[in-house]
Amino acid sequence: MSDTSHADAFTSDLLARKPFSQELERFLLTEHHFVEGGLVVSLNAPFGSGKTTFLRMWAGDLAERRKQNAKLPRPIIINAWESDYCGDPMLAMVSALSQALVDPATPEPDTGKADSIRDAAKNVFWFGLGLANNFVSQTTGIDAVAAGELAAAKKQQRQAETAQTLDALRAFEGRTAALEKLKQALAAAFGDTEPQALVFIDELDRCRPDYAIGYLETIKHIFDVHGIVFVLAVDERQLSSTAAVLFGGQLNFPEYYRKFSHRTISLPIPESAATNKLVRAYCERYLFQDSKRGSALRLEHRNGEKIAELFSAFQLRPRQIQEAFRILGHAAASPLDKKLEFTSWTFEVCMLFMSALRVENRTAYEKLGAGQMTPAELNKLLRSLAGGLKSHEWWFSVLVSSFPNSQEIEKTILDEMVQSGWIKVGEGDTPDLGKILGEFKRGWNRYRNDDSGLGRVYAHIEGLKNFGG
Repeated sequence: MSDTSHADAFTSDLLARKPFSQELERFLLTEHHFVEGGLVVSLNAPFGSGKTTFLRMWAGDLAERRKQNAKLPRPIIINAWESDYCGDPMLAMVSALSQALVDPATPEPDTGKADSIRDAAKNVFWFGLGLANNFVSQTTGIDAVAAGELAAAKKQQRQAETAQTLDALRAFEGRTAALEKLKQALAAAFGDTEPQALVFIDELDRCRPDYAIGYLETIKHIFDVHGIVFVLAVDERQLSSTAAVLFGGQLNFPEYYRKFSHRTISLPIPESAATNKLVRAYCERYLFQDSKRGSALRLEHRNGEKIAELFSAFQLRPRQIQEAFRILGHAAASPLDKKLEFTSWTFEVCMLFMSALRVENRTAYEKLGAGQMTPAELNKLLRSLAGGLKSHEWWFSVLVSSFPNSQEIEKTILDEMVQSGWIKVGEGDTPDLGKILGEFKRGWNRYRNDDSGLGRVYAHIEGLKNFGG
């Protein structure tokens, strides 16, 4: 695991997850010995946490190491969602496993074992088709298989071999026997005391409910081979909802899922240092790639420090961070030859805030942009940010300074700042909110008392849908 002479698939690992892949791989190779059939582990994380990228890097790293050590398991990635429309999980998995056996880029390709698996799978398929065709013929009078020349030829060939027409019972018995032969072919190819294949199943939680559950059932009943290790990268909350569609809301999902997965392991939440690294990389890519698109953001944001603090406070997942940067890149775009900058620094930082809020809490974003959020609600929102803003008072001040001027609003702002301990008020004192927020209000360059700065930010971001503003 410590060999570094091979190409490093984790070169672009901005979230520092390579050590976790090494630790998890060691666990799988050991835990495999403590189960009778195939080991199945659920890698749980919410949508947008970077599961797909992590699996690709891990598989690439394992493939490179396997070139030097053929005893390591073959890495196989299957995107379940891509085969959803085909309707048969078994064929998708058979195709992936048999192709892995003949991959010329890996040590010890084995065409014979691959052919055995594929032939066995074909028999399962044709017996299954015989079952379906027999039912259709008896109930509608239409011979579905005979509808195509190829299918007709296959049927004719099978009829010549068996010298009789498949009825439902014989088709069932034939399919059962064919499934057993498929299991034997899989065991011959991958069965061993040590893991021979590490199969990563991705996007299962995005599939149709019947297909997703069918996938789990197929792994359990057909690919349960001691020598094959499955890693299911899923959002278990979403998978629970998927199962509830088929089995009802009273389903005890943890207990049900335990039939398929031996263990659930959570994909680690990136540490702040890793998030900061990702933010800095995205700053360069989306905001300051000078040769592709200009940016009106001040260069003080180039190191991403304030952006990283903000996104960490929101605890944005990797995909959400990327989406927020796409919004920012578009919203802050400037002609390359003019190199414009926003004249209002408050507009600029609130655009950062609203971009993050838009992808994390759309309801709050809409409410704040429409001017319907009170100072107390805003303060509560800031306090609720799980990551914690180091400059809570500063963010509250810059955001409320954008609210339209009115005695009623000013009173609620003052009340909130006093209750939060940011303003000390003695008996008979009347704080001057204009002086307290003067720096922030001047930053908005407002020309009307009823002008909403956040309303302008909101309109600017939303206007990008039509390339306006």
